[in-house]
Amino acid sequence: MNVFDYLSWRGDLTFLQAPFSEVDNLLISLLSYVDLNGIFPDQEDRKDGLPLKEISDRFFFLHSAKELKNDHSLLRKMPQVLKAMGASPRFRDLRLFHYCDQFDKSRLLQFAALELRLPDGTSFLSFRGTDDSLAGWEESFRMSTGTVEAGRAATAYTVCAAARTEGKLLLGGHSKGGNLAIYAAATVPEDVRSRIAAVYSNDGPGFLPDFLARPAMQELSGRITTIIPRDSVVGMLMTPASEPIRVKSSARGLLQHDGLTWSVLGPHFVQCPKPGPLVAHVNASLSAWLDTLTEDTRDRVIHDLFTVLESSGATTLSELMDGGIRTIYMLRKSTEALNPESRQVIQQLLLTITKPSRKERKTL
Repeated sequence: MNVFDYLSWRGDLTFLQAPFSEVDNLLISLLSYVDLNGIFPDQEDRKDGLPLKEISDRFFFLHSAKELKNDHSLLRKMPQVLKAMGASPRFRDLRLFHYCDQFDKSRLLQFAALELRLPDGTSFLSFRGTDDSLAGWEESFRMSTGTVEAGRAATAYTVCAAARTEGKLLLGGHSKGGNLAIYAAATVPEDVRSRIAAVYSNDGPGFLPDFLARPAMQELSGRITTIIPRDSVVGMLMTPASEPIRVKSSARGLLQHDGLTWSVLGPHFVQCPKPGPLVAHVNASLSAWLDTLTEDTRDRVIHDLFTVLESSGATTLSELMDGGIRTIYMLRKSTEALNPESRQVIQQLLLTITKPSRKERKTL
């Protein structure tokens, strides 16, 4: 079972009948991936919010089935998440407020967020994660080296959301969005942070030790939930903000990053005790290696990694994995100019990235 099965089996239960769950967190976190530009034609709609059912209806009126079918990215099923949530008694009447979508190439800024108001007045702030582009994945890797512009945007969005409502706050996101949720919680003023009931990172990058040692992070101890798939790579970049809950996935390799592949039983994810041996080795090697590097060197190595990936001619992760054996050979050849230590770790990481076959990916 996955999140769609969860909505089929438990979507008729309102939040009064079944409390907010870790699976609800993932659904709302994934919701911010949907491009809602054009759904809110005027400021009144943004201010007063719209029920999720109406947002779903507007979205599928604006976007034809043919248009959506032509999307072959790893995010192609996200509109179906909106549709399923909008059709369920659990979510359909919840109001969505203040959708925000910012992109500024000159500032290396990619940021999107939304606010979903729960029946008790609690606001869940959902921060968008990494898209399918290699540029987006590079941004996720760079988040483990320090602050990015999206982090500052997430802090500002949270402060504004707190000023708009008097209820409790939940922050969450998938991939980069999970990192942004934690970053925002740790960098908002104390009066805002005191209203944050929980923070969820769904396979989001971790943090450097200096950030985790901040007093604000100690204040948040016990309120941060980190969820990662069995063979997580992104979620194990640097140090997680809390002990991760490791869950089963129907995918292999890096494709486990897709939250739609995570196994669900009732209101919970199906947990598993430890990663597979290959990914455990890669994670240990990568973390130990990154810990020994200065910030400037770490930044350069990440640049080297994505220069290697782009040498294949691919611009998205989907294209990269479609390349098969020829692409793997080209990527390995591209690492030969790197220093031996960097080459070894990057080649290990490439193995986990290219592990799933095209046939396997299309079944997800």
